Order: sequence, then C-alpha cells, then structure tokens
Amino acid sequence: MALTGSMEHRGATNAPAASPRPMYAAWSTLADPLVAEAVATSGVDAVVVDLQHGHAGWDALPGLVRAIRRGGATAIVPMIESAEQAGAAARACRYPPAGERSWGRLLLPGDAGAALSAADVNSQVTCLVMIETRAGVEALEDILTIEGVDGVFIGPFDLSLTHGYGGRGYRDCAELEALIAHIVQRCAAHGKESGLFCTDPAMARDWIARGVGLVTVGMDLRLLWTAYRASVADIRGAAGG
Repeated sequence: MALTGSMEHRGATNAPAASPRPMYAAWSTLADPLVAEAVATSGVDAVVVDLQHGHAGWDALPGLVRAIRRGGATAIVPMIESAEQAGAAARACRYPPAGERSWGRLLLPGDAGAALSAADVNSQVTCLVMIETRAGVEALEDILTIEGVDGVFIGPFDLSLTHGYGGRGYRDCAELEALIAHIVQRCAAHGKESGLFCTDPAMARDWIARGVGLVTVGMDLRLLWTAYRASVADIRGAAGG
C-alpha cells in the first residue's frame, strides 16, 4: 500500500515516533483520480491507496497521487514476517546511504520536489510494516529493532485468520483483542508508531484511546455504497415504497 499525507514529523528515523494527535486515513480502493481527490479533501489527514486488494494497480498510482496532492510519503508493506524482510522494506524506501532505492526521479525543473536531495527525501519517508500473520507476531520484537522501520500497521482480519480465530473481529474475539493490544504496546515500548485498519468510527475511537496513532476511517467503495443505499431507502420510505 502507499499512503500519502503529512507524516514528515514521523518519517525521519531519528524523530520521535509518538505523534501529538492521532492520524485519520481514508482507505482508497478505486482507480479513479476524481474519487481519490474527493476522498482527500474530505478532512482526512492521509489517504491509503490499496495496491494489494483494491482496483488500482501500479499504473494508476501516479495519477492517484497527483489527484490527492499530499506531502510526504509512506510505504505500508504487507505480509512482513521477519526482521530480514522488514529491513529489506525499509532499505527499499530510502536512497543511499540510508537505503537501496535507486536515484532516477523524472521531475521537471519547476517541480517542487526537483530541488530535494536524497537526504531530504529520506527524511520525509515513513516505512510501516504490516504485522498480520502468526510468523509476523512471533518476529515482532526483532522487527521493531530494525533501523528504518518507523512503525507497524496491523491487519486485524489476517491476524484473526492466521491465528485460528476464523476471521472474527476483536469485538467478538477476546484473544484477537489481546493480540492487537500486545502489538500496540510493544510498538510504544520501542518508540515506534502503530497503525490499525479499522472498520468503523467506533473501532477507530476505541483504539485511539488505547494508543494507536494511525487509524483508517472508511473505505471509499463501501462508503459510496452505504451512502447510495441510505439515500434510496430514504426516498423509498418517503414515497411509501
């Protein structure tokens, strides 16, 4: 996944991970720049472009990022299960000497980013690794010690599946609730950010209160469907069916 938003204060690996307030992110699954722009201007702090499950591929990403027009850049790297994988993800996000990213930006002279040095770009990048499997949880302590890994983004449903909880959410599974809380606590102990995919505002509020710094506040496709469904139901109700 790619996240665009103002995370510069979190992005530098030598900066404090704890944020002064939680960050609210929209989850974007559609490949339409107009939808992405509408989502980005809704009041959210950031937009996550889901390249793993969504309808947008790598070819659509530049257009979506231009439509969103947010500063900073964050990579949310899925299915991390070892310190070695976490280190590779962190290095891929940054230019040498901090990483292994290749320098080859195709920017026009008037582009705001054209004057940025490799060090400038590195300071604005955040790398969050997703912990969403049993192996990832088992390797959590080692992953959190990796330089360049700025935090963890938790995938609760894959966690539930891989731990044998049948895909249940934390409200219906005390074991999953404890597991998520454990990951959040270990991130805080290491001075790292924690993020969580939340299905609804109540879930987001609950986990913000427990120390999560980045929460999702809605998925574009589901919110679009929900809004249309509510509108049609309202009209049909007023018209007597």
